Amino acid sequence: MNTCVPKRLWNDVTTLTTKDGKHLSTLIIGTGPDVVYFGHQYGGQICNFLDLAEQMVERGYRVMLPEFRGYVASEAGTPSSPLDMRAAFDKLKALKTQHVFLVGASCGGTTAVTEGVRSGIPIAGLTLLSSPARCDGDAVAAVKKIRQPSLFMVAKDDMQGAHEKQLREVYNASPAKKKQFVVVGGEAHGTLMLYGDKAADKRRAEVIGFLADTFSAALRT
Repeated sequence: MNTCVPKRLWNDVTTLTTKDGKHLSTLIIGTGPDVVYFGHQYGGQICNFLDLAEQMVERGYRVMLPEFRGYVASEAGTPSSPLDMRAAFDKLKALKTQHVFLVGASCGGTTAVTEGVRSGIPIAGLTLLSSPARCDGDAVAAVKKIRQPSLFMVAKDDMQGAHEKQLREVYNASPAKKKQFVVVGGEAHGTLMLYGDKAADKRRAEVIGFLADTFSAALRT
């Protein structure tokens, strides 16, 4: 278990086993059939999204935060986020998930899109932070199957503008009628855009608001 997880959540940490036998430390909190899935960025960890996750639990949703192989508390191994995410979505199916909202940072977002679509679980919405068009999967091809509201956020100078170009390719391929492309100042990558100063705090609140409002609206239709 990652020591970043507060003691009050220790009983909510479980282990997922991938098809190739790797064990992933995973936090599943909240209850119910409607789930927000959070995929952390490479170089990240399970708690990068914990603040957002707990706020969604307060709104009545279940959330899942897996930690990829080789990161902190999960078993070491050659990186394979598709296999790791496949184990996560198989678990969501076993939990009888009815709808899933996909959230991911960097490559964790790219494979959240590809594996989320592959899983067949109805998608309620999508939020991508600095996600490349292709990284262990093709987000451009997969996003064409997501018509639900989608938020795309990236920092203008992240990798000298390369990440904005990549994410805009995904945005342009999205058929969602309600979609936003948000470019922020600086070069912060992924969840780093959501922490550190008042502007970042405001962005984090905007992301949480988008998740909550979109999911609520999706379940009413």
